[in-house]
Amino acid sequence: MGNNDSLKEKYRGFRNEPIKENCIVFESLWGRNYSCSPAAFYEFIIENHPEYECVWFLNDADTPVKGNAKKVERKTEEFYRYLATAKYFVYNTNLPLSFVKREGQVIIQTMHGTPFKTFGLDVKDEISTDKERLRAVKRAAMWDYLVAQGEFTKRMAWRWFRYRNNVLETGYPRTDRLFHTDEDAASGLREEMGIPEDKKVILYAPTWRDLDRFDMELDIEAMRNALSDEYVLLIRPHYFVAEYYKVPEDGKFIFDAGNVSTIEDLFPVTDVLITDYSSVMFDFSLTGKPMVFYAYDLKEYTENTRGSYFDISTEAPGCLALTTDEVIDSIENLDSFYDIHGERIQAFCKKYLTYENGKSSEIIFDKVFVREEQERRVLIRNRAIAVARRVLPHKIYTYLMESSMKRALNNESHTD
Repeated sequence: MGNNDSLKEKYRGFRNEPIKENCIVFESLWGRNYSCSPAAFYEFIIENHPEYECVWFLNDADTPVKGNAKKVERKTEEFYRYLATAKYFVYNTNLPLSFVKREGQVIIQTMHGTPFKTFGLDVKDEISTDKERLRAVKRAAMWDYLVAQGEFTKRMAWRWFRYRNNVLETGYPRTDRLFHTDEDAASGLREEMGIPEDKKVILYAPTWRDLDRFDMELDIEAMRNALSDEYVLLIRPHYFVAEYYKVPEDGKFIFDAGNVSTIEDLFPVTDVLITDYSSVMFDFSLTGKPMVFYAYDLKEYTENTRGSYFDISTEAPGCLALTTDEVIDSIENLDSFYDIHGERIQAFCKKYLTYENGKSSEIIFDKVFVREEQERRVLIRNRAIAVARRVLPHKIYTYLMESSMKRALNNESHTD
């Protein structure tokens, strides 16, 4: 990793080099790992379109990645060269603040989940100042495409980001595999993890509360005593807190599922999911399998945290449990699960998973890489911005762009 000022200077120079028309950069969760929709879309590319050069931005260049992608450590000279010259970027968070989008570069924002908790500009405590809100809007303005899982995301895009470019009504690439059962992969994962063949699987995947700690509120011993004859328990802490909690794996009832890079890989071996307010509820709904929502802190969480978009006690696609005993009771009575919760599950999927279809990657490729299906007004707008950046003095260009963003921030509704 080089000197910061020197790298910034080199980045400016790299922006004079030609854009690599067949180069795609992928990044997931700020370079934390190889996962989520960027990984799923990448795997579609290497299987079906080997003519593209694929690059992964990673915090650790030794992170395992399928295929022969070039792995580039973030914030290095090579990182800035690809940032300046790659044609396509597939992200689920944001490009770095230092990124300057060039005319011809295309950004596909896949998001990393449909949110239950308030999100984007709705999170007043996290994006509290005018400067922070303006920065968030500027970043979103660079996206050419926003991948949506359902109508809810499309409808909320303006509210969250003041986003006005193309929404891809495709569903998430990471969910494509959920429409196609791979028994061999499921059997292989069970064998790799040491899960007994005669046991059903409970996956516990809670969200995070505090960034630097995790408290296991589920009574694991009570779960063992009641369910171990029939089930095993896989525990997967949220990636924000995984380093602060060591799963008490015993190879008999408790198994650590934190080392599986993508949580969707666990779905085929899972018989019932226990979660809380995690966005995993959306993807897992596509499996049609039972869910138990262990909301032990429901009142505190909904009243004292950043808020949510629906009442989990009335809309969640599964059983609500406030204690471990209620979790156990729900699992012991799964025979009546669909009779009780079936209609609510259907309503949930219709509202939030409208676009899921099993061919998200294929459709995204067709729209973006083949047909380049951008609305005419967006193409004109992007070209106008690029020309303005070249011909206007920097201060005037910055003033005009910030004025436009501030007007968007003050416009709570969007009817385009």
